Amino acid sequence: MDIDLLIFSTFLALSLVLGILSSKKVTNISEYAIGNRDFSTATIVATIVATWIGAGFFARNVIEIYRQGIYYLIPTVFNPLALFLIGHVFAPRMGEFLGKLSIAQVMGELFGSKVRLITVIFNLIRAITYLTVNFKVSAKVLEVIFGTSAENATIISALIVIIYSTLGGIRAVTFTDLIQFFTFGCLMPVIAIIAWRALGENSGAIVWNTLTTSPLFDYKVALDLGSYKFYQMLGLGLFFLIPKFGAEMFQRISMSRSVGQVVSAFKIAGLLLFLVQMVVIAIGIFILSDNPNLNPDNLVSYIVRHYSYSIGFKGIISVGIMAMMMSSADSSINSIAVIFAHDFCKPSGFKWAKNELIIARIAAVVSSMIAMLLAFKIQSILTLLVSFAGLYLPVVSIPFLFAIFGFRSSGKSVLAAMIGSIITIILWKLFFAKAAIDSLIPSIFASTFFLFGMHYVTKQPGGWVGIKDEKTYKAIKQMRNRKWQKLWRSIVEFNFYEFCAKNTPEKIQPYFYFGLLGILSTILTMISMPLVSKGYSSIMEFCYISVLTVACYLLTYPLWPARFHNPKFVSFFWIFSIFYINIFVNSIFLAISKGSQIQTTIFFLNLTAVLLVFRWQAAVLMLLSGFVAINLFITQYLQLDYSNLMSVKFYFMFCLLLISSILIAFLRPIQEHQDQKAALLIAQNKEIQNISQQLLNHMIIRQEFINNVNHEIRTPIHHVGAYLEDLDGRWYSDDAEAKRESFDLLKQGYHRIRSYMEDILDLSNLSGNKVKLRYETVDFKNLVSEIVDKFPGVYVKNKDLHFYFNCEAEDTMVSCDKEKISQVLINLIKNAVEFTPKGTIEVILSSEDVLVGRKRLSGMKCSITDEGVGIPEEELWEIFGPFIQSSRTKNMSGGKGLGLAICEHIINLHRGRIFAKNNNDKQGSTFYFIIPLSLYP
Repeated sequence: MDIDLLIFSTFLALSLVLGILSSKKVTNISEYAIGNRDFSTATIVATIVATWIGAGFFARNVIEIYRQGIYYLIPTVFNPLALFLIGHVFAPRMGEFLGKLSIAQVMGELFGSKVRLITVIFNLIRAITYLTVNFKVSAKVLEVIFGTSAENATIISALIVIIYSTLGGIRAVTFTDLIQFFTFGCLMPVIAIIAWRALGENSGAIVWNTLTTSPLFDYKVALDLGSYKFYQMLGLGLFFLIPKFGAEMFQRISMSRSVGQVVSAFKIAGLLLFLVQMVVIAIGIFILSDNPNLNPDNLVSYIVRHYSYSIGFKGIISVGIMAMMMSSADSSINSIAVIFAHDFCKPSGFKWAKNELIIARIAAVVSSMIAMLLAFKIQSILTLLVSFAGLYLPVVSIPFLFAIFGFRSSGKSVLAAMIGSIITIILWKLFFAKAAIDSLIPSIFASTFFLFGMHYVTKQPGGWVGIKDEKTYKAIKQMRNRKWQKLWRSIVEFNFYEFCAKNTPEKIQPYFYFGLLGILSTILTMISMPLVSKGYSSIMEFCYISVLTVACYLLTYPLWPARFHNPKFVSFFWIFSIFYINIFVNSIFLAISKGSQIQTTIFFLNLTAVLLVFRWQAAVLMLLSGFVAINLFITQYLQLDYSNLMSVKFYFMFCLLLISSILIAFLRPIQEHQDQKAALLIAQNKEIQNISQQLLNHMIIRQEFINNVNHEIRTPIHHVGAYLEDLDGRWYSDDAEAKRESFDLLKQGYHRIRSYMEDILDLSNLSGNKVKLRYETVDFKNLVSEIVDKFPGVYVKNKDLHFYFNCEAEDTMVSCDKEKISQVLINLIKNAVEFTPKGTIEVILSSEDVLVGRKRLSGMKCSITDEGVGIPEEELWEIFGPFIQSSRTKNMSGGKGLGLAICEHIINLHRGRIFAKNNNDKQGSTFYFIIPLSLYP
């Protein structure tokens, strides 16, 4: 069988099998449309990018860059920026829309049934058009690739998409989108590398010459305000920039767990789309540099003919195109099905359409067949549909964008905006068809004009009523401000010693391994360094000697004299060694070797080691400073032109090793060495026995405590024993995953018992007045802000929770024990998180006097308000007692009845007061404490 056909067929077969396997049983239209809203952020990101990129993405970008140059390059940059704009600007204001099945449903709820029907019509036209274009473009591309009619291949691909998207709904769509995203995300760089190699040894100079001499990339002409093309470029950029909120993209927002997930997913998706788009644009520039005299419409066929000397290249191109087509087509099919069943048939009251799920699946199949028919047979109707699909932005998107920002009006105003924008486009096409400005811009202005004109002239109800989910928006806005403030403080207050100390390992193994890596890398470099390095013998000898010396010191770290084990010296030496050996010197070797294959491998292995050991912030800082230093050294001292040093091998190795580094850094090995595991299990078993004995010596005699011990100690110990027996039975088996599962459960039991023991000991010490406070002056606002910032990433998992922090106090300097007060804050906020399934947790600081003895002192009040289950009124006064839990939370996970008792003791030691109350205006409770700013006013 032909290798290209084999690659293509294998991809289609895998897509079908994996799509069907991921198609879990769907019981209602909500699961079909948005699932259970339990998707991971990575899945949301992948499906956003995969949905955004259609079959025409590759061909359109390559062709238009080749044809228009900078006139298309500048506008297309706004394409990924639109995703970032959704995440940063729009998503924080869209909390009220999460969980809705479609944008048509939202428009209907906001503006009435007529607006909903028009939204349905334009969404159906838009989705069917995009589906048709996907089928048509993929057919034409495959026809070029395989040299014959590709209708059959496209039909088979389309049928595969129809099967899994119809059966499995959004879950099958997102799962296959994840696979397809990685497919075209990996294949596009391969095509770019092949195109780069085709330019020859002076590829860099050839591409640079194209960018600087070709009139297509003359930025001065392109940015001339008097140029006709400038306004065309402006219109195209505006079209790319304004979010459309089509049915597919709205689903990606609605299916998310929380607003925070939407914000993160769209920002990451924007970055990934930018990277993919830049790779595809680079391919267009490489082809233009290779041959500027081609017909742009035949570029895909040129790529296939000109670069097909690589085995399997046609198969790679076909798989990449099909991945982009399928990832976009399945989303269109799903959105068509949901809109037709939920927003057209249900509101219309059709008796035959009571079962929305069945109607949705029928609509998915029928719409797909219509799209294929239009793609292959009816050309004139397709052109008409494309024109109608372009109306979606001014007709639907513009009123919805204003609704996101809090503008609400009647259905009359929105209908006026829709009709006004349609009339404007028709008139513009008739009378200004040859104008520089496309009809899109005047239609947007017309939609805005008619919307506000009808609202204010006829005095319709509504106006700028604001965002319904305002607390979530404010919480996200505050979190952003705190992050920027924290970043600014970290820059202004940067302490090099603290940086070194935080990134210095506590164990001796890293010193040994990095020392060994430095020695082996240097020896391999000495053996493999090409002859071109002879002109730099003096610098090479110095590097060899210095690296081997420093690496030997790292290797013999345990043998250092005691006076050299000073933490400050060790921290400085560690950072200097890694920076010098792994980054600086290896960069010199890479430059002098002119990017030889072996030296490139050594270079990236050293970078991978740095990425694995250091936190990403520290690694990025070291890499950036290292590259700046080596750039100055190479250009000023060695006087090398580094832009022409690297061959195509370097860039190919760069891509492969970069991907490998990311995979290693984020997908750490699951199974540890068996001997280490055995030693750890034995140590943990002994510690568990010691913990149990200590707990028995610190018990408080109370019946409630007996029940608590049975739940928190006896049950986990029983489980630990069971896990140990299970692990012992599986020790010599090959089922690594089963052993890892038992090991993880064993660790969970151990940590649960240890946490309980520490709480018991804290309570015992506090009750016996055995704790002495370590007073220091603390900025209470910064302290609380830092703790609140940690919660979303550390304590909140799979919950739709937001944190709102506000400081109303003017004087925030408090004399207290920072560690103990932090413990109080963490306990109180953690309780709020634990017993609040969703909503907003408010942390408010204010000034309030507190009575200490007979003196009334200025105090700091901290209130933590949740939207959880609340506390029965009769239990409020005893909730701070040891081993006391609210009757509403006893059966919920994690409660031990110790945290609030510890909090009360700590606050009492600070001569303060702590209280609990139920909220009057909403569900949930408020815990607040007041401590004096200082005991000595």
